[in-house]
Amino acid sequence: MFWIKELSGREREISVLVAREFTNEQIGEKLDISELTVKTHLRNIYSKIGVHDRAQLVIRILKSEADFWNVEYHKLMRRLHQAQGDKNRT
Repeated sequence: MFWIKELSGREREISVLVAREFTNEQIGEKLDISELTVKTHLRNIYSKIGVHDRAQLVIRILKSEADFWNVEYHKLMRRLHQAQGDKNRT
């Protein structure tokens, strides 16, 4: 998820819309920017995070979400395990 911090707010917005299957035209309409500006943002996004196209961007986003939830799951399991251990000691 660290790569997300490298993106500007606008680039994050565009990345989310790409992941939701918006076309460049639809992204431009939604954000009130030209399609050319969308393409410029996408080139910057690809460069910053080291991908070459929309598909790779979406894969990166989905993998990041999976990694995030995996970390959260393990945190929860540690807390539950600790709570169970505390309960067994009393």
